[in-house]
Amino acid sequence: EASKLACFVFNLTNPPLSQNANDVYITLSDGKVAVEGKMETDVFCIPSSGASQLSENIPDAVTTILHVISSADFDTGNLIYCDNELMVIIRIYNDTTLQVSRGHGGSRAGCHNRGAKVYCVLLGTQEGDCQPLKTLPPGFVLRTIEQSTFYADVSNRITVQMGTNVDLPIAASITIKGLKSSNTADTPFLPIQYTRNVSTFGPYGVWTQSEGSLILSLSANGRIERGKIYSFSFALRNPQLLSEPKYGIGHSPPDIFISSSGSQTLPPTIMSWPEAYPCVEHVSVISSIDRTQDAIEVSNTSSISAGYKLKLENEVMRVIRVENFTIWVLRGQEETLSEIHFEGSLACVVVPGARSGYARPFLIVKPGISAAFCSQLSSFQDSNNTISLIFASSMLLTSRQIASLTVTGLSDLTGAERLPVRHLGGKLVFEDEAELISSSGELVLRAIADLSWLPYETTWISFDLINPTHSVLNYPVEYWFRDFGSSLTFQGVFVDPQTLQLTSLSVKESGFLIKKAYQDNALPSSFNNLTIELSYSLRLQAATLTLHGLTGAQTPDDDSLPIIPSPESQPFLPSTARWNQSSGQLTITCAAEIPAGATITFQFMLRNPPFENVVLDPLVEITTPLFAIAPTPFDITDLYPCIGKTSLKFDVSACSMLSVEVVSVEEAQIHKGALIAIDKDLFVVTDVLGERLGLEVEQIVSQTTIYRAGTEVCSVYPRTTPRDRTPLRTLPRGFQVAKIAQDNPNPGSLNRITVTLLSNVLMEVGGVSTVVLSGFRGTAVQVPSVVALGDDSNGTQSGVFDHKGTWNESDGSLTLTIAEGKSIMPGRFYSFYFFVTNPPSPPLQSPDFFLSATCTHSDSSVHYQITQGNQTTAWREYNQTLILDLPCTVEAFAAFPLKEQSDSHQVSFDSDGAVLG
Repeated sequence: EASKLACFVFNLTNPPLSQNANDVYITLSDGKVAVEGKMETDVFCIPSSGASQLSENIPDAVTTILHVISSADFDTGNLIYCDNELMVIIRIYNDTTLQVSRGHGGSRAGCHNRGAKVYCVLLGTQEGDCQPLKTLPPGFVLRTIEQSTFYADVSNRITVQMGTNVDLPIAASITIKGLKSSNTADTPFLPIQYTRNVSTFGPYGVWTQSEGSLILSLSANGRIERGKIYSFSFALRNPQLLSEPKYGIGHSPPDIFISSSGSQTLPPTIMSWPEAYPCVEHVSVISSIDRTQDAIEVSNTSSISAGYKLKLENEVMRVIRVENFTIWVLRGQEETLSEIHFEGSLACVVVPGARSGYARPFLIVKPGISAAFCSQLSSFQDSNNTISLIFASSMLLTSRQIASLTVTGLSDLTGAERLPVRHLGGKLVFEDEAELISSSGELVLRAIADLSWLPYETTWISFDLINPTHSVLNYPVEYWFRDFGSSLTFQGVFVDPQTLQLTSLSVKESGFLIKKAYQDNALPSSFNNLTIELSYSLRLQAATLTLHGLTGAQTPDDDSLPIIPSPESQPFLPSTARWNQSSGQLTITCAAEIPAGATITFQFMLRNPPFENVVLDPLVEITTPLFAIAPTPFDITDLYPCIGKTSLKFDVSACSMLSVEVVSVEEAQIHKGALIAIDKDLFVVTDVLGERLGLEVEQIVSQTTIYRAGTEVCSVYPRTTPRDRTPLRTLPRGFQVAKIAQDNPNPGSLNRITVTLLSNVLMEVGGVSTVVLSGFRGTAVQVPSVVALGDDSNGTQSGVFDHKGTWNESDGSLTLTIAEGKSIMPGRFYSFYFFVTNPPSPPLQSPDFFLSATCTHSDSSVHYQITQGNQTTAWREYNQTLILDLPCTVEAFAAFPLKEQSDSHQVSFDSDGAVLG
């Protein structure tokens, strides 16, 4: 039938030789008419040997646990394909759970939704290989080889992964050739270890040293099946380097080939190696760890020392301490993210000095110090600085060879001539005191007596110096020592343990590190919390902080304006400051010395100007007895003004952010259509169901961003920008939101009109203040003069207008009077509806609707005094209902900000409460 899809499958045997895809045609014929067409193929399709589906979302680019409907078609080591991402299966936990390595083969790791197809990729195939009868040449389609260590003249475990696209039957043999220069002598019994497909070649292989070759013969009844991954390893002794050692690579790695002979011949093919760290050993995690845990239990710590690295899935950690089977680590090193890791996850143990690519077999570093890491605690002038050094040896060093090691590049840093040295971990190599030569910037570390420093062993030390009172840029830190056994000098440079770039000790120039100022709201006449964050690169002794440019505030002069320091800032700041209204200056005398680089944060409250205030440039000035910092502009924040705030209930990834759950929708005034900011990213709320929000991304966010539970969620104030968080920047009085919508566009029909409004000023004085909607000419209402108002689900109740309004048909306007005891609060949504009857015929053009308000409101404060008999009280500010003892006289006046007070007015009451006169 026309437009119906027909699908069928049939089997063919592929050609014995490789060939490109054929063009395939289809002919449709009913005996009368024949139609022929060339068939289309998916040029991006990758052949698969099995498939499943995700049973749960993959929420981000770092999660390594996949939940599928069934793992029956998968095996450890399989390459799988989901959407556009390739992954390798590391472990199969059970029938529905896989552990994978993400972003394989240059593909981009990302989010994947529940129900997405997961394909088991046919080994050796790639995009486009689904085209019919495209046939690959017979060969090794998987052929990787890697080493465990890059040190000279030590035992090195070589690991091979291989797979073919043809079967290799009994009597076939595999040859790996090119591992020349090894110190392992010829043997027909080189032990072979297997990680899967046990004893494929038996327990031994034949090793020939001169050719660097290993021959593996299939065991009895053994065979290599196409499409399967075979993994095994063997140990060889690395080459011994005899040339003069210099910093860098001591032995260029050879090209290594793999081939097969016997019943099935496959020609020699060059093997590849992973651009990865060499693993001395793999250890398994005994119990699951979260993203913040720094103590990890592993199956074996015999090969782990302080200063080593662990690569656990996508995360790199640095080991700082080892005790029994527990290791303490620094998480998320080398620009990796801290992740959750499950029980049984395998960690690659990496020795210091290893870099990506050092897994290539027989890439050997020259003897000496294989790794030298240097980091500093402080880069601020005239401050205490702790220097940490990590060394790893790639050769045996004894007391007969090394008496001392000299560190250079410490110029301008000062300390004791006999400088104490702390041993933080690893091998004890140096004495606990070193000689500091300040004139040359050298530190001489003395080796301990009876030293025996083995390859793989690390030592981790630190010492304290004082930074200079001036800036220092890029002093490279180096080391050297003389081997008395060989009379050779070893030298090298330190690298940063995080970036692996050359270490340069630096001291910052003086200046602000942080200078942020922002406000809570921009509403006219509102009381406003202002937040200040400051950090300076020098110590601030007996400092005075002055904030300039806070003009327009209605807060009167106050020599004790309360300020609220953050808990961390309380030791340095007082609880009050001096405020001058006319100059817009706040002056704070610090309570204690502020250390270099320390961040101080405090808040204070001012009342916003009653009018629009946009031309502001707040400044910060610092004065101390030693120096002064001229008034400097604050940095503009990139955060949006908020109507209200709440927080996330659970962790959520930005790249799969279709919905989130928050602590309180009501508290943040979030409604459908609202714009919210999570951290610095913007989302439109598409749905509200309880505390769960449906979202659409408004601003592009990174796929690796994970928002943690507790992250602030800001309901963005409509029609504002981050610029509106500049202190005392005030919006013009008016409606920030004025929306109107109808339910029925048909002429003459009853039509429900919904109005949503948000004012940025307080509208009060019930029975007097009004809101007017105009533009309804040509309509009628069911009740001639009074219109009933209903509550809309997105806003607060219409009771603020006593659920009614006054209709003027001739003007086409609806007047809403604020009810007694009610008010329209600034920054709060009000939504209601009413019914009108549409005009009998469409208007010539769409009408314009207007929203206006007349609000009886005063910014004044009222003061009063009471006279009873001959006794008159002092003037007091009126802030609550008065209870009078009759008879009496009450006199009052109103005080206005920046204006003279009004005339006074008085009234007298008799003993019955009647007004006299």
